[in-house]
Parts: sequence; C-alpha cells; structure tokens
Amino acid sequence: MERFGFHSSFLALTLGLFFMIYLQYSTSCKDSGLQLFNYSNGPNGPSHWGDLNETWRLCKVGMNQSPINISSLEAINDDSLGRLRTNYSRNQPFLASLGPFNVALNFGPDAGGIMVNSTEYILNQYHTHIPSEHILNGTRFPLEIHLVHRTSDGSRIAVISLPYTYGKRDHIFEQVLDMISSLKEKGGTLGSSLNMTDLKISGKAYYRYSGSLTTPPCTEGVVWTVLKEPRTISPEQLSRYQIAFTENNARFTQELNGRPILYHG
Repeated sequence: MERFGFHSSFLALTLGLFFMIYLQYSTSCKDSGLQLFNYSNGPNGPSHWGDLNETWRLCKVGMNQSPINISSLEAINDDSLGRLRTNYSRNQPFLASLGPFNVALNFGPDAGGIMVNSTEYILNQYHTHIPSEHILNGTRFPLEIHLVHRTSDGSRIAVISLPYTYGKRDHIFEQVLDMISSLKEKGGTLGSSLNMTDLKISGKAYYRYSGSLTTPPCTEGVVWTVLKEPRTISPEQLSRYQIAFTENNARFTQELNGRPILYHG
C-alpha cells in the first residue's frame, strides 16, 4: 500500500504540473500570437524556427546547434571522458503524453541518472525522433531516442542519444508502443512505470560534444552523448509507431563551427 500511495501521489502531482504548464503555454501562445513550430518546409519549419519568437533566436543564429553529422574519422579519442555509467531506477513511475510529433515519457526526481564531468544529471524525459536527427558516418537511422537529463536545479542539460537500426525487437520500445495505443484510445496522459535499467547502455562506446536542444528554444550548452553502436528495433515495431505518428520530426543537421567531437570506446 505504501508503494501504491507513492505512485498515486507522484502521478497526481505530475499530472497537475503538466496541466498547469500546458495551460500557461497555451494561454501565452494565444496572447502573444506565437506560432507553433513544425517540421515542414513551410514558414513554421526548422529553417524559420528562429523567426517565430524572439526567445527562439538561437535556432537561427546559434553557433553550437544540434543535431550534427558525426564522423568517426574526425572524432578525437579521449580516455579522460571515462566509462559511460548510468544509475537508472527500476520500475520508475512516469507520465506519458502524446504530442503532435512523438510520445514523451516524463519522469520524477527519483529516476536516477548519469554523471558527466563530476556533475549529476537526473533523467527527466524519454522521447522519440523519426528518422534519426544525428547522422553517424553518413548514415541516418530510422529512429533516435533522446534521454534528456537535467541537474537538480534545472540549470544544465545532458542528453543521451540512442540511434536505432532494423533488427531484433526492442523490449522497452515495445512497452512504449503499448502505451501509445492506450493513449490513443483513452486520450490525456497515462501513468505507468518502466524499468530503465533494461536499456543496458552503461559501458557502451560513445561520442561527446557540446550542442543544443533540437527543438525550440534550441538552448545551447547541452552536453550530448551519442552512442556509437545503434540499438535495434523490428520493422513491425517502427510500422506500428508510424501509424500513430505519420509525420517525421527530425531537425536537419547543423554546422560544427569548429567544435570538437570526442570519443570514448
């Protein structure tokens, strides 16, 4: 009963916060005439995000933007980066919500996280991009998952990028697909839990660079960790996903502008 009580309290609190943020954002958009962004070639597409709102100017003028094209030949080996380590929680409660382009799993403060340069980042969100936003050695993959982490005060962001290619079914993504089906049927948000330790990404080879959020406001200073080896999903899994989300949501790659890409294997 104690565990159920914790989950219920967390879900109620998070749902309330989610609704408040949504209401505030919707009202702000209505009052200010803010145009919502999309991924088309039209006036609200990626090439024009920086013109849609003055707080999104970095999408247009930023020099450290994401995603990028990563070449292993240009990456710099850096053993000082250290082994990729995660300490995600088992059976972590979250709220899932459907946006216009993807599904987002929003976690609470006890989700666990990663250490980057002696700084702890807590897992905040799991969301999807089709096709992949980052390009690895000239290859754009069918899917990319972003694990968004923030420091406890919310001031800094670190994202782990998981590229996916076709192969065996992915256990966690299958659970996400089931949640999408439930959300489509019931609407609103869905409270559930996920064992993030099933990702098993600790110790994997990765690339590291300084970039930005890949959606407005395109905030810079984001620490990116892009896994070298793609994970796998089955073609059937991706087909099920694309039934729910028919539009692509990948921003085009950005210029490096002299930024180093580091590698740890």
